[in-house]
Amino acid sequence: IMEPDVAAVERLRFVPPTWSYECDEDLVHFLYDHIGKEDENLGSIKQYVDSIDVSSYTEEFNVSYLTDNHEDTYWESDGSQGQHWVRLNMKKGTIIKKLFLTV
Repeated sequence: IMEPDVAAVERLRFVPPTWSYECDEDLVHFLYDHIGKEDENLGSIKQYVDSIDVSSYTEEFNVSYLTDNHEDTYWESDGSQGQHWVRLNMKKGTIIKKLFLTV
């Protein structure tokens, strides 16, 4: 467990004098767009994997289909024929006993 950054915590205790309702709205939009989006892609493996990166994907067959536990869905690269890749960034201490890939 990390020690708290005392200076950062102190700065966040009070609302900055220039903060406005528009700042609140911007913050909410930013958090909605960015926080937790990666977890949506991890599906059932989020306890073992920090993130998944792929060479590319189509909008219809995106990276979330790699881990949705449905045999009828799949990830599809948006690139031309050739090298395509999937990178699993594993959580520290994870031991892999089995890894299944279907091509």
